[in-house]
Amino acid sequence: MSVELEWPDGIEQISYEEFEQRVHDGEVPPDTLMRFEVVTGDRFVPARELELFQTLADPDIRDFRAGLRTVGLPLATAALVGLQIQLYLLGKLPGGSDFMVENLANWSPAILEGGEVYRLLSYGFLQIGFTHLLLNVLFLAYVGWNLERGMGRRNLVTIFLFSVFLGGAFSLLMTPGRPSLGSSGGDFGLLAAAVVFGWKHGDMIPPGARKFFGWGVLPYLVLSLGMGLRSPAVDNWGHFGGLVGGGLLATLLEPDAYRVHRRSNRQVRAVAIVSVLVFMAGVVWKGPEFLRTRSYGEEGLRSVYPSSWTKDWTHGGEMGWKSPTGRATYVARSSVYARPLTVDQAVEVVLNQLDAWGSAPEVVKRELVTVGSLDAVRLSVRFRESLRSENMDALLIPRGRFLHRLQLYSDANWAWRYDILAEKLFERVQLVLPLELQSARRLAADSSRTSDVMVRLGDAAGKIGFWEEAKSAFEVARELKAEGESHARAAEGLLRLYRDSGMATSVEEMVDLASAHPEDVAVQIAAADLLDEHGEKETAVQLLATVAQGNPMDFSLRRALMKRDVALPEVESDDSAAGHREGLP
Repeated sequence: MSVELEWPDGIEQISYEEFEQRVHDGEVPPDTLMRFEVVTGDRFVPARELELFQTLADPDIRDFRAGLRTVGLPLATAALVGLQIQLYLLGKLPGGSDFMVENLANWSPAILEGGEVYRLLSYGFLQIGFTHLLLNVLFLAYVGWNLERGMGRRNLVTIFLFSVFLGGAFSLLMTPGRPSLGSSGGDFGLLAAAVVFGWKHGDMIPPGARKFFGWGVLPYLVLSLGMGLRSPAVDNWGHFGGLVGGGLLATLLEPDAYRVHRRSNRQVRAVAIVSVLVFMAGVVWKGPEFLRTRSYGEEGLRSVYPSSWTKDWTHGGEMGWKSPTGRATYVARSSVYARPLTVDQAVEVVLNQLDAWGSAPEVVKRELVTVGSLDAVRLSVRFRESLRSENMDALLIPRGRFLHRLQLYSDANWAWRYDILAEKLFERVQLVLPLELQSARRLAADSSRTSDVMVRLGDAAGKIGFWEEAKSAFEVARELKAEGESHARAAEGLLRLYRDSGMATSVEEMVDLASAHPEDVAVQIAAADLLDEHGEKETAVQLLATVAQGNPMDFSLRRALMKRDVALPEVESDDSAAGHREGLP
C-alpha cells in the first residue's frame, strides 16, 4: 500500500510504513493534502480529517521536532547574552569594573559574614576581560540557542540560573576567601544539560540536530573541564557545581513542547527556585557558621579563627586576625598575672582595657558559663572608638594566674551577625596543659631530679592553679637541698601558693619559712603578703623592718614598706659613709 502527499512542488508517493514514521516524527502537518486509496478513493483530503492520521500523529512530538528543525529566535538566550555584554560595557566606565567586582563578585566573606547572598547569582553575569567575555558568551549562545529550542525558554533560563547558583555555592564552600566571577558555571550547566538532553531524547531529535546534543557536545564539555583543571586561576569548583546543576535539572525537566509534562516542569522549576531561596535565607540567618576555621594555640589554650581572616594588629594594639570585610577583628590571648583572678576581676581587667583606648564601655550582656571544670564568663560590651560604635563579644576564662581571653570585635551595626560567629569560635575552645608545665613534669619524672627542677615544677603548676601539685613540688625541693637559692625559691613559692590558693596554714609556718631565709628579700615580702592576708599586719611589718636594716637600698623592699605606710630607713650618702670610715666629723 502507498500514500500520496501533495506538496507545493508536486505529489510525492511513499509507502505506508514511511508515512507512519513521518507522521510519528511530526513531518506531516495536519493540513497536508493526502490520498490513501483504501480510505479516500481518488480524492485528496487534509490529513487531519483521517482517523489514521489522528491516531498516528502526536502533537507533542510534532511540535518538539518542529522546534528543533526551525531556526527560530532564541529570545531567552539573546537576553542572557545581551545582559552580560551590557554589564561588561558598563564596567568600562570610570570605576565601573572595580565597583562591580567589589559589590557583585562571588566572595565568601561578603556572603557569609555580610549576608550578601545576591552575589551567588550576580557573579555569573560579570566578565574580567574581552577574551573572557567572548568565550563565555559564545558558549552560551551556541549551547543556549539549541537547548532553548529543544527544552523551551523557561527551562533554559531555570537551568542557567540554577547552574550559576550551584556553581557559586560550590565555590563559596570549597574555596572560601577566593573571589570569583564569570558565567562559566552557567555555561557548564548548559553543556551538561545538552548532553543529558541528547541522551534522553535521542530517538526523537531530528538527525540534523543531533550534533548539538548528547554525544555531539560531550567532547566540548570534557575538553573545557580538562583545560580548567590545568589552570590554577580557574574556579573549577564553580565549573563542577554548574555541571551538577545543569545535569540534574536536565534529568528532571522535559521539553515544554510535551504538554503532558508542563505541570511537572513547573513543579521542578518551583522546587529549584525554592531550594535557591531556602539556601540564601539560611546563609542570611546563619552564614557565619559556614566560615571555615583554622587551629591556633596560645599558652594553655587551643582555639580556632576564620581561615580567610588575616593576621594583623587589632584593637588596643594586640595581635589578632582581621576580617577581609574590615567589619570585625578577633583576639585570642593568654596572659599571666601576679595573682589569680576571679571572674569579676577578669571582667574588670577587660573593661579597663576598653576604657583605655575606647570610650563609654557598656555591658550589654553578662553570663556565667563553664569551660571544662572552670568558671568563665560570656560578655557583650558596646563602646565607641573613633566616633564609631563597636561591639565586643568575649569569653573570659580565669585559670590559676592565667587569664584566657577570646574577644571578637565588630561594627555595632553588624553585631547580630558576628554574634553567630562568636558562638562558633567560643564553642571550639580547649584548655590544655601549658608547655612549661609539660616540660617541668618530664624533668621531674627523671630519677636525677634536683631541687631546681622541683621549684620549676611548683612554679608551673601554681601558675595554672594546680595547687596540690605545686605544694608537693615545693616541699620536695626543700627536702632535696637544705640551703641555697633553690631552697629559698621553694620557700617563696610555698608562701605565694598559700596566698593565692587559700590553702590552710598557720602563722607559725609562715614565720618559720621566713626565718629560714632572713636575708632573702623575696621570701620576706612573700611572707609579709601572706601575713597581711591572715590579718597579721604587725607581724608582717616587723619582718619587713628587720630585713630592711640590712637591705636599705632594695627597691622592692622599699615599695613593700611604702605600701604599708612604714617609714623608710634612712640611706647614707657615699660622702657621709666615707667620712665616717675616715673618722671625719
